[in-house]
Amino acid sequence: MSEKFSIVGNIVKVDGLVIDSPSLVEYLELFEEEDYEQAFNDLLQIALDVRTAFTTDLETKNINEAAQEVIDRMKETYEQVVDDLQTQLLELMDPEKGPILRAFEKVTGDNLKEMLSPENAPDVSPIARLRNLLAADLKGHQDSVTESLDAIKTKLRIVKTTRKTAIDGTDFEAKVGKIIQEFARTYGDTAEATGTIQETGGSKKGDTKVTLNKDDTMGKICTLVWEAKTEKTFKSDRTGKVIDDQVKNELNAVINDRGSDAAILVLDSELLNLEDQPVWREYDGNKLLIIVDTFNPEPDLIRLAYL
Repeated sequence: MSEKFSIVGNIVKVDGLVIDSPSLVEYLELFEEEDYEQAFNDLLQIALDVRTAFTTDLETKNINEAAQEVIDRMKETYEQVVDDLQTQLLELMDPEKGPILRAFEKVTGDNLKEMLSPENAPDVSPIARLRNLLAADLKGHQDSVTESLDAIKTKLRIVKTTRKTAIDGTDFEAKVGKIIQEFARTYGDTAEATGTIQETGGSKKGDTKVTLNKDDTMGKICTLVWEAKTEKTFKSDRTGKVIDDQVKNELNAVINDRGSDAAILVLDSELLNLEDQPVWREYDGNKLLIIVDTFNPEPDLIRLAYL
């Protein structure tokens, strides 16, 4: 490229200019030969516009950075002022030696702390009197809520002394029976409600008799009898545990009366101390006791016993 330039006003003259640039050639070939000069001038103008915009962006960036630095400094100063004010306020309000306390003491004498103490006698401290009034009011609301909850529990038969009716026992048996019926359908077994069917001698032991799917027993007929109970006769008031002899006698009677291979007694948890009483107990290899919630018998425990 030859560098022989002259500038007259806004005009730049270049004599003997030679540019070695395939990209420039490719660009100019897009135009007619008589338009080369105008196309070249347009290209120079584009380059100058880009340079101007780039310079402006740099200046803008520098201005933004400077502004952000000022903002950061102002923020630090503001935070420091707030911290200083909080420190001064704490010193002003200091309960031991603050100037506000000293000013009040000049007006009220030495008994200001006693007047404001929440622990002082109600007849001396207004704050203590207000505290006692609030405590009494809260106690009244608490008693009212407790009475309302007790009334709701009574209506729902949650209170122990209102349970143990024939309806309660029937409801518990129905819930357990429904769960057993659902599992029987799942495993292809046959579940027959036998609670109202009398055996020889008039016995009605056993609520549900399950005959297992022969595909699971290699063709052998296997029966399992379930009985759900809520009676207190199986529970000891003294120990909060089940009475094992009563449970075994009941299970043996179920097996004998229904001619079953095994029996399960499902007992409700009412009156039992489950911290000492296990919810699962086996007897003699073919008899089982499980204990479930009185109002919401746990399906998972019943399913485990079923399996």
